[in-house]
Amino acid sequence: MDEQAPPGWYPVDDGASERYWDGAAWTGDSRPKPEDQARGGSRGALLPVQRVREWHRGLPSSAQAAVTLGAVIIVLAAFAGSRAAWSSWREPDRAIDACEGYVSDGLKAPSTAEFGEASVRKEAGGDVYAVTGTVDSQNGFGAMIRNRYECRVAPVGDGFFLRTVTFNE
Repeated sequence: MDEQAPPGWYPVDDGASERYWDGAAWTGDSRPKPEDQARGGSRGALLPVQRVREWHRGLPSSAQAAVTLGAVIIVLAAFAGSRAAWSSWREPDRAIDACEGYVSDGLKAPSTAEFGEASVRKEAGGDVYAVTGTVDSQNGFGAMIRNRYECRVAPVGDGFFLRTVTFNE
């Protein structure tokens, strides 16, 4: 034992008991290793992850591989399901973002665009989103003007396809 180690109870090689180190030498004191303490002395209870690792180590290697593969499949399935749910839930927000991009493309000074609140509705009988809102931007003379816009987009892959965009002052 390194003489720099702090005093405390340390495990014995048998794994079932501990001896006391007083900071300079081993004492004659020993005790059974408490069931609720982690390996390495009095560091606290095993965490659930540590218990799973201990259980996993006790399995034959083929069973370890099967357990690991099963856990990976469960995590991937949960991720894929949550991503699909998250994506459909966020689709109206993404439609607004797409329309703001298309509207900016039609402005004289897109870098000056300041978008107001927008509303979105899904058109009946299809995947088309109709977005209406306002945008303040500079016109060709440098004056700030407000335009109302209506944009219709349809989801395609990870993006949106522009159907129409119209402006009304």
